[in-house]
Amino acid sequence: MKKILKYLTFIAATLMVIASCDYDDSNFDMLHKDVDPNSTYYLQFKDAQQSLVVEVDPGSGDIIDNVSTTITVKILGMPLTQDLTVNLTPNSSSSATPNMYELSASAVTIPSGSVAASITVSTVAENMPVDEEVQLLLDITSDNNAPTGTTLDYTLLRPGACLPLPGIYKIDMIDTYGDGWQTTTGDGGAGMTLTLDGTTVTEFGMCTDYEASPFDCVQGPSSASTTLEIPDGTEVAEWYFPGDSWGEISFKITAPDGTVYNWDSAADGKHPVGILDFKVCK
Repeated sequence: MKKILKYLTFIAATLMVIASCDYDDSNFDMLHKDVDPNSTYYLQFKDAQQSLVVEVDPGSGDIIDNVSTTITVKILGMPLTQDLTVNLTPNSSSSATPNMYELSASAVTIPSGSVAASITVSTVAENMPVDEEVQLLLDITSDNNAPTGTTLDYTLLRPGACLPLPGIYKIDMIDTYGDGWQTTTGDGGAGMTLTLDGTTVTEFGMCTDYEASPFDCVQGPSSASTTLEIPDGTEVAEWYFPGDSWGEISFKITAPDGTVYNWDSAADGKHPVGILDFKVCK
């Protein structure tokens, strides 16, 4: 008898599970479809704050390329059963004038069944001020006057030329082994160079203990300092390091405004030969 009761209980439970898994089409539609085309929905921008920086030649400030990104509007809620048109309107507080940017469309259409859509915005650098940020502010309104979120706020910038800061630069040099600098050879080699407007104006470094230096070196052998001047009116300054044969060299360059550039091969391992990533703009 107990086995029969167990069996009947199992059948009843199974029927309840099957019944609960069945659904009513009308209930599904009510939950997942927009039955009222005039109802309102909450709209907002995705990533409402971005920065668009035009690519320019750092020496001359000439425009290399404009920059583009997407503006995405999304629905907070379920997809609609009809297309939704969202208008993008410049806010009156926007400091970016219409000729400084280009929208691929003045409205975004979110297709039925979707919750987001995008257009493209691109800078028009030739019409932008140099080295001055402008704000592109856009508001959104929809066909059914849905409530909206934060105003889109993009920062647009066309950088100017990075003219080197004129003045006296101090270079503090160290050799951790205490036998001067060995750069391109195990006994010595070339020094660092400073090139101004395409002309190498000086070569410098710490003297080595093992050979006569081919340039006017500074006596160490563990530490030494020197100074170089970048005159006013210089357009391009490039600092070049020739190498570190033994991984013992470190130095720091201090600009006239106190900006410090540290280079430490002893701590970081051998660095690649080349132009240093050191620029202090006027």
